[in-house]
Amino acid sequence: AIRGLVRGKVVRLMLIQIQQLKADLLQAMDQIDNLVDANRLNVQLVASIPAVLILIFGSRALYLFWSNIRMKDLRLPKDVHADMSDYLKKVEECLILSNYELDGTFSSTSAATTVDDSAKPAES
Repeated sequence: AIRGLVRGKVVRLMLIQIQQLKADLLQAMDQIDNLVDANRLNVQLVASIPAVLILIFGSRALYLFWSNIRMKDLRLPKDVHADMSDYLKKVEECLILSNYELDGTFSSTSAATTVDDSAKPAES
């Protein structure tokens, strides 16, 4: 019985089945390699997106840091803009108030001088 197993159809069928499994495995590996090659560009693009984002945000952070060092003031630009707009509002207010004083419509001392000027006789 053992001699029939060794020389018989069972051993031959087992070798054929192993060869068939090997051929199927090689075919599946070839298909997987084709899929990987087809998706290589997509994978590279997906892998490059974080690198591009890091580059963009890193360059912005470096620019802000460098500009703050150049200004020797470690304040954020939006804080500087807020201070500058406050200064500009104060300057505008001073200019408007000085305009009213020159016209004589705001201050009592300037109104008195305009009345005195009109009371003087006109020189011809």
